[in-house]
Amino acid sequence: MKTVLPFLILFGLLSSCDCTDFDQVSISERNIPDTVNNNENVPIRILAEAYNGCWGNLYVKMNRTDENNYTIKAYGTKYCCTCICPDVIVFHDTIIDFRPPNKGIYYFRIWETSKRSVMDTLVVE
Repeated sequence: MKTVLPFLILFGLLSSCDCTDFDQVSISERNIPDTVNNNENVPIRILAEAYNGCWGNLYVKMNRTDENNYTIKAYGTKYCCTCICPDVIVFHDTIIDFRPPNKGIYYFRIWETSKRSVMDTLVVE
């Protein structure tokens, strides 16, 4: 029993260290043109980032909330919740190919963090 107990404790510590956590990550850069012509594809560039090397599978998602309003958020997976993670920033650069359906003003709420958003506009002439 004396030799088994240290192994059980070690196994418990190692198995409790690993977890997978899906969450929103930061958007550090965005590039949306100010004005475009009707029937043009619009490249929207978004740079997502996570603050340490335990993050991966970063991606950006754009949702239409109503006729001319969209939200843009970035997500990722944290692979170890209690580990000591490498001190590196994980980036993911995304180009969203947006084709406005009509002329008008389009509004994009970009969530820079889970608690802070900014608005950007696109005028389609």
